[in-house]
Amino acid sequence: MIERLHSHLHLYLTGSKGYVRRHAGWGWRRRTELLGQFDWHAGAPLDLAPWLGRHWRTSLHVHLGSALCRLMALEIPAGAKDAAEAQAIASASLQHEFGLGAAQWLCTVERAPAGQKSAVCAMRRELLERLRAAAPGPQLRLVSVKPLLAGVWSALPRRGGADASPSALLAVEEDAFTVVVTQAGKLLAMHALPHRGEADLVERELRRLGHSYGMAMETRVGLALARGQQGLLGEHHRLLLSGREHLRRRHYADFRDVLFAGEEGA
Repeated sequence: MIERLHSHLHLYLTGSKGYVRRHAGWGWRRRTELLGQFDWHAGAPLDLAPWLGRHWRTSLHVHLGSALCRLMALEIPAGAKDAAEAQAIASASLQHEFGLGAAQWLCTVERAPAGQKSAVCAMRRELLERLRAAAPGPQLRLVSVKPLLAGVWSALPRRGGADASPSALLAVEEDAFTVVVTQAGKLLAMHALPHRGEADLVERELRRLGHSYGMAMETRVGLALARGQQGLLGEHHRLLLSGREHLRRRHYADFRDVLFAGEEGA
């Protein structure tokens, strides 16, 4: 009976597809189920009723693919008094860098200590409203929206040490990719862009990182790759991050395993 009271529905959205998982159960019976996938586009309504099952209450957790986000690393001035002021500064920077108006885009800031760069994520307000409309309660309630990258990042070890050289994560989804550069555990740069399966994508991004941080940077890049994207590897198979090394189980509610699937068939 307890198992049927509450479950967690996890939704991973790319620019054209939705993937659904359920995390439910009690104690040792708690498990993650792969429910299925559906086609969609960012302007379409979401109907999640077919995925609810028989649970009385379901919490909806949304994991946004990089095609639906804009990411950047930004140093928030120490004088910013609170989260609202930091968010206003981030919104202004997004407007300046990408032309993203605050009326259309909502940003969140994971604020870092003074003198370090903070992670900024922006999503379209209309998408958030569409997610809220799909989970009006009481049976289904939206409780979180975050980039898929958050789960992938938590699976990776941190490189520490004051003299550590810059390192990077290149995460390639089915329709977009993200690059995150850090040094000694501190964020240096971050961006996300769509892709169309260009064969030279990985080579191009490695070359760009080499120009920015030195040619030795290539040896400090980890490549997280979605299934079906092996054709983008070129001669860089050795950079591929292994799910066997970084994951403890095959499937995660937050879909982090999606970006450790590139080794299959690579």
